Amino acid sequence: MKKEKREKKNTVYLKCPFSEEQLRDFSKTLARTVAEIEDAENRKKEIVDTIKAEISGYEAKQSTLSRNINQGYEYRTVDVIEYLDEPEAGKKKIVRQDTLEIVAITELTPEDRQELLFDEEK
Repeated sequence: MKKEKREKKNTVYLKCPFSEEQLRDFSKTLARTVAEIEDAENRKKEIVDTIKAEISGYEAKQSTLSRNINQGYEYRTVDVIEYLDEPEAGKKKIVRQDTLEIVAITELTPEDRQELLFDEEK
C-alpha cells in the first residue's frame, strides 16, 4: 500500500530581506518622519513658551493683588495742587485733586522759592 502525500497550508514567521528599492523607500520615509518629529517638537516648545508666559503674567497679577490686599494700599501717580506759602510763609501745602485731601505740608524748595520770585516780578 502506497502512502498518499498530504499537503497542509500554514503560515510561519520568517526572515524576509528587503530589496534595495524597499530600503530606499524606508530611508525616505524615515527622513520625513524625523523632520516631522522635529517640527512637532518645535511647535510644542512654542506652545509651552506661550503658556509659560501666560502663567507668568497671571503670577505677577496674583503677586500684586496679594501685596495690595496685605498692605491695604498701593502707590500711584496722582495729580496734586501745590499751594506755595500756605498754610504760612515758607511752607507748601500739597492737595490731591481727586479727593481734595491734604497729603503733605512741607518746606518750600529752592525751586518753589524761585517760582515765587518770578511771580512777584510780573
